[in-house]
Amino acid sequence: MDDLRRHYDIVRVIWNDACFMQGQPIDPADPPHSGLIMVTVGWLLKSTKEGVTLAMEFNEAGGTRNATFVPRQIILKEDIILDKAVSFVEPQMEVKVNSSKKKKGKK
Repeated sequence: MDDLRRHYDIVRVIWNDACFMQGQPIDPADPPHSGLIMVTVGWLLKSTKEGVTLAMEFNEAGGTRNATFVPRQIILKEDIILDKAVSFVEPQMEVKVNSSKKKKGKK
């Protein structure tokens, strides 16, 4: 399983998407003229001058699915949400979450 414990940053990418205007009448003299600002969050598989590729899911074989490529030219902002997050946790492993709430005890 060690090969499945690869670590990737979890990042947020804010980007400017094209907008498809289907099924609505458009006035040619005053058409809608803007895209949509999108936010995509995922494991950063690759970041180059061409763009970024994010994975939304990992499977137990180490593969991914639901990956998104965003061209660099339309990225408005890219930031790390979680540094070097584990990409896969064995199903039988207990995942412990630290809680900042303290339990109130009886005195």
